[in-house]
Amino acid sequence: VDNAKQFIGLANGVKHFAPVLKSNAYGHGIQQVYECLQDLKLEWICVNYAEEGAELRALGFRGRILLVGPMFEKTKFEMAVKHQLDVNISNFDGLEIWLANKSPSSAHLKIDTGLSRQGFSLKDLESVAAKINASSKHKEKCLGLYTHFANVEDVLDYSFAFKQLKTLNESVMLMQQKGINFSFVHAASSASTLLLEQSRFHLCRVGM
Repeated sequence: VDNAKQFIGLANGVKHFAPVLKSNAYGHGIQQVYECLQDLKLEWICVNYAEEGAELRALGFRGRILLVGPMFEKTKFEMAVKHQLDVNISNFDGLEIWLANKSPSSAHLKIDTGLSRQGFSLKDLESVAAKINASSKHKEKCLGLYTHFANVEDVLDYSFAFKQLKTLNESVMLMQQKGINFSFVHAASSASTLLLEQSRFHLCRVGM
């Protein structure tokens, strides 16, 4: 809890502390960690899978839950709707499933800025924007744009991280030019929340 309070202090103002409790809270137990954090009145929690989000709902969490794991299956999107989970959309297959849902969950688009794990590239975004703009309902639910750093915790030279931030900012500007604005832009993980003030934006996703 003391660690969480330190991160909350860093993520002050309009920025939100969003603890990542994926993989059973990194092995510490999702229920145990959630119960430790309950008194902090969290607005956000991140998990990997819809099942983890459902577990947090069963434990009584009523704030926003963001799924940061890859989304490929229609049933997972349906579970997200049922439990009011924000979904991560990082590929065209997931985008098409989300667009086919008549009552979509809120969505955050993931941009690959250099980690090369999941996410849309900058050159994909014109097509992504066109698909989203075709449905006003889905456009309203497209709330976030985010990325993940490749190596902030492993280096003293942050030039690659700054390059990633530049790509993220270019992505935001490109989507704005297409008429899509985001309530939540986020990049900061645990290490970058500590080390890079420029990365904090609207959410700080703090895990390990």
